[in-house]
Amino acid sequence: MTRIVGRMPNQEELDQAKADRAFDEAIGRGIFSLDKTRTNYVGGWMYMFTDVDGVHAFKSIDTREYIYV
Repeated sequence: MTRIVGRMPNQEELDQAKADRAFDEAIGRGIFSLDKTRTNYVGGWMYMFTDVDGVHAFKSIDTREYIYV
């Protein structure tokens, strides 16, 4: 995480950074795609949480299905 000089990041910033890392990891592993024409397009998923073992949970916007990465 980039250190913000002069103040500590707030909880919203920390949560967003965690979600960004989770999506970046899932895209890097080929779970999600940046291509809007693909069925695994990243825009169809919501980040839910990361568990203590580092497993990321995502929820489909359309089907409400969960996947764990």
